[in-house]
Amino acid sequence: MAASSALSNRLEYRFLYPERMAHQRAEQALRQALDSEEFEHAWKTGEALPLDRAIIEASEFLDQLLAPAAPPDRAPTLYGLTVRELDVLRLLTQGKSDREIAETLFIGTRTVETHVSNLLGKLGVHNRAEATASAIREGLV
Repeated sequence: MAASSALSNRLEYRFLYPERMAHQRAEQALRQALDSEEFEHAWKTGEALPLDRAIIEASEFLDQLLAPAAPPDRAPTLYGLTVRELDVLRLLTQGKSDREIAETLFIGTRTVETHVSNLLGKLGVHNRAEATASAIREGLV
């Protein structure tokens, strides 16, 4: 990402709005996944990559990204929550809306609504606030 950013700056190329937004979301996700020192080191390393190496690394990354993934583990967990319901619960405890959860997990908002309804029932709670409190109290997130 840093290599593409550096190259676009050198070429004075402005990403189109959808590209720019995707780039910003991906950068933000990386910043959250890494501590600040790791991120800064990785970013500086990427900025310094020669163009040919950056293209090779981007190609290898895309090959991995587009490779068929192993099916996710759908084994039930504590309270009978599925792995996907736990994903939704984690985002729910962060105060995310159904739309934000859907965008994060690449699923539809109706699917999120179904997961929320299911996990409320499994946790024996009536709303998102109770689900959040229960999840924290029980160590589910």
